[in-house]
Amino acid sequence: MPDPRNFDPYHVFIATAHALRREAERGALAMGATFGVAAEPLPFQLATVTHILSETRIRHLIADEVGLGKTIQAIMVLNALRSTDPAHQTAIVAPERLLAQWHEELWTRGHILGHIVDDADRSRMQAWREATAAGLVSAPEDHPAARHRAASALLLRPKDVADQPDWLNPVRQHMLVIDEPQSLPREVLERLSQKADESRNDEAAYRQLLVLSATPRLGDPIWREIILGLLEPEKVRLAQDAGMSAAAYFEQQELAAARALVGLSSDALSVEGTVAYRSHAPTRRITRQTRADWGAYFPARDNRVCLIEPNAAEVGRLGLILTLIKMHATGGAASQGASDGPGGPGLDVAPWTTVRGLLRSRRSVREAIDRLGRALPGMAQVRQAALEDFGDSRLEALTDILSGIFGAEKDRERSGKPALYPEKVVIVAGDAGTIDMLEAVLPRYFPQLAEGGVAALRRAGAASESSFEDIRAMQEAIDPFVQGSARILLIGDWIQAGLNLQHSARNMIFYSLPWDPQTVDQLIGRIDRLSQASIRAARRGQRVPARVRLWRLVMRESPEEELSEALGALEVFDRPVPPVSEEVWAEINRLIAQLLTQPHSGKAAALGPASVGSVETAGQDRDRATRRRLALQHQQGLQSLPRRGWSLCGQ
Repeated sequence: MPDPRNFDPYHVFIATAHALRREAERGALAMGATFGVAAEPLPFQLATVTHILSETRIRHLIADEVGLGKTIQAIMVLNALRSTDPAHQTAIVAPERLLAQWHEELWTRGHILGHIVDDADRSRMQAWREATAAGLVSAPEDHPAARHRAASALLLRPKDVADQPDWLNPVRQHMLVIDEPQSLPREVLERLSQKADESRNDEAAYRQLLVLSATPRLGDPIWREIILGLLEPEKVRLAQDAGMSAAAYFEQQELAAARALVGLSSDALSVEGTVAYRSHAPTRRITRQTRADWGAYFPARDNRVCLIEPNAAEVGRLGLILTLIKMHATGGAASQGASDGPGGPGLDVAPWTTVRGLLRSRRSVREAIDRLGRALPGMAQVRQAALEDFGDSRLEALTDILSGIFGAEKDRERSGKPALYPEKVVIVAGDAGTIDMLEAVLPRYFPQLAEGGVAALRRAGAASESSFEDIRAMQEAIDPFVQGSARILLIGDWIQAGLNLQHSARNMIFYSLPWDPQTVDQLIGRIDRLSQASIRAARRGQRVPARVRLWRLVMRESPEEELSEALGALEVFDRPVPPVSEEVWAEINRLIAQLLTQPHSGKAAALGPASVGSVETAGQDRDRATRRRLALQHQQGLQSLPRRGWSLCGQ
């Protein structure tokens, strides 16, 4: 080793100064959050994390749109807290389908060890609860949660909170993270709210809270009260004491703060306005980022419609579908147990489930007919044709698309151009019968899919006793596609949130078109998210951003042709659906049902300016609300407040 005394003193000084600078930078909010996180931090993510960490208390809602990396931002916050306190512990409550994603992201992105509570843990907790109820004293280290003290995050499903609330321990755990609260049962949310309520004196409460939701439903008065109860428990308690709703109390405080700003000098307004915002704004603990603000970082969508001409056997199915719809329109469906009129169950009951089955694989056709339980004209012939006629125009269209995708790779190889990563394709098959059919048939058309080239994610017939086993089974099902050599992933239309495929695929084919606009939006969101490709394109300033490609296969003269046109008018395939109220979705679904039942009159209503404008107007209203300051009456005071957040009141 060289003798340090031989080094140039100036170079030693410069190296030491740089080392001290790096040490100081690590203590900065943004650097401390991203230090050691295996993700490329984006400007809006750093802004959100810095805003949260700069507050004296962490009780925040991250309400970014789908695909903007809410989980990564939460991990950055956890990472910053652990850098100052390595013993920092977190309890994470999320829908069961998201636990595996959380577990993986914590470790691979944040190097944070997490533990998913399993059946063995629940058995130990039950024994501990029984011993405690019997008056048997046990040491704190015997608590079931203490067995996993080496893990910095404890991952809980909602049922664990409902059945065994002792997993939540604010004395041992410092932070509570709630993911997708709108998906949790109301009683679970109430229990979590109690555990996070620092205004209560009867028991310990979590000192830090993060809530993650792209659709927190703040326009709904009931849900607004729930979210405010989580973020602002003291003010909600004051509102209750005053006999007011939380929203009304916030509005009153907000208005009083604005009045106090009127007449102040510009310098005083700058200071006092910031204080007013941090003290009284209902949005002070809410951050919201939208794709409209950061569109350069997201892929563009190539949307294609493939219209299919039905063959002879499929024409018979369309005739049977028409008979079912006519019976339903005239009230004959009542005998089948359907009650999906206005205010009823909607499109997830007979005859619509039968209609969807008749538009899918031959096995699905037979199963749909067998479920009818009554004879209809032409039904026997349709079922017989589903056994004997192997023609499938939808399958032919699918193979044409796949041939084009795979053929482009061979053309590139023959022309001597550099090889690219093999294209992978997500196919929305619809139901289990269609998934089974495609899994068996596609390798016959494409030899490269014969050996593990097709992965399938099926709906479990029955949940196992272990939620961890169910989660692991789902991960194992998609792992050949995400990590391995599988080129095709077959999924049903029930797969929505919690499945992130943007790093694996940019192609999605709707072999079976879902009838719910929100389902379509969520499915496209599995690949239309922040990815390394889209981030690199934005960083390089490319005019042509990364792209995702969407195909939907639509049979002519079928109900899905009208449906596809209606969804296209709503621009569901062109861009993410804006957050809208439940009332708007109820009206849209009512119009879709009317369109399917009465194609001519329903089409005018469903595609008219009122229905299309309902989503556009709601999106514009929410967009304006996102950019509004605070909903105060005094404009002079309003102009002094910092531009941040969105107004909860009056949405």
